[in-house]
Amino acid sequence: RQRQMCIRDRYGREALRLSEELGDLRLQSISCRLFGGLYNYMSLIDSGRFYKSKALKIALQLNDSLLLPSVYNNLGVTSQTVGSYVEALNYYYMAYLISRKKSEYKSLPTILANISEVYYDLKEYDSAIKYANTAISLTKNRTKTSQHLLAKIDLAKAMLATRKYEEAALLFHSIIEIGNEVKLKRYVAYAHQGLGRLNNEIGEIRLSSQNLKQAHLLFTELGDQAYIAEILSDFGYLYSKIDQDSALLFCRESLKIAQEIKLTDIVLLNYELLIQLFGTTNVTQDSLWSYYLKYRELESKQSQENNLNSIEGMFSKIKEEDIRRRLTISSAKLDQERIQAQFFIAIAVITILGIVLISIYYRKQSRLGYHLKLSLIHI
Repeated sequence: RQRQMCIRDRYGREALRLSEELGDLRLQSISCRLFGGLYNYMSLIDSGRFYKSKALKIALQLNDSLLLPSVYNNLGVTSQTVGSYVEALNYYYMAYLISRKKSEYKSLPTILANISEVYYDLKEYDSAIKYANTAISLTKNRTKTSQHLLAKIDLAKAMLATRKYEEAALLFHSIIEIGNEVKLKRYVAYAHQGLGRLNNEIGEIRLSSQNLKQAHLLFTELGDQAYIAEILSDFGYLYSKIDQDSALLFCRESLKIAQEIKLTDIVLLNYELLIQLFGTTNVTQDSLWSYYLKYRELESKQSQENNLNSIEGMFSKIKEEDIRRRLTISSAKLDQERIQAQFFIAIAVITILGIVLISIYYRKQSRLGYHLKLSLIHI
């Protein structure tokens, strides 16, 4: 797996070098975005954000309406991965505003599914279900695609969160069936993780363990450290009911990975579980208090950033900026039309004056000719 990632890294750098040599800004933006996505996939979040930001800078410079939604969407994924939901929604919303006007842009379902997932993370399940269903409706004729499976995963997770277990289970099993058929391993892994959580909630410990083991195996094959950390945390919560020593091992391993790649959500989950475990085992109160303080500090920091008021304010701000931009454009158009109207009026006035002056001139010439004629007659 490591060898594959090294090969991808080498080809990514080569693509970036060639695009720079060619001086093709559009290719540079695409190369930076894909390279950033590769780093994100490798859980090198800071490097991924750097290249995606570079891709955005170039796309904005080109004002390319096909490049911009992809870059904004990719930056949203990075922000969402580290738990910065307000920032993620900002990027996704910008991608949505542009892509909805472009019939040739085919990634709108992915953007809607990503928005659904952010609302799921924020525990706004009605909104999560709404956006997931919209994404599903847009891909109803492409049921064996990653876009459709992603939307179904988001819907299934929201159904599970609202304790609609039967609907969630049907969706997860459907995803596994289609994912295996079309060899989309990642979505099969997502579905097994979802079933693991579902079975844990309804008390099916053995089934939950089987599902989580399968998900862990698939994510290990994919080399996705972020989801491996999440699965280990799921194991920690599962074993907290039956074997607290094992739960503690899973929790600490998950916490180690999450801290290394800066996954705020998973760090929080593990602090919460550690507090729960330390409250029921023979660990010193100093350790418990230390984890509690870390948990409260991190939770407070994330809460301030991701509270719903902030999200509403963010959407309000974006809408205000959009309205202000439209008003500016409308005002500029009105000014242009006013100048054009004034120009045409001026031309008309000058033309009329010219006609009047010419008319007066000809009249004077006619009278002069008449008087000359009379003078010649008298002579």
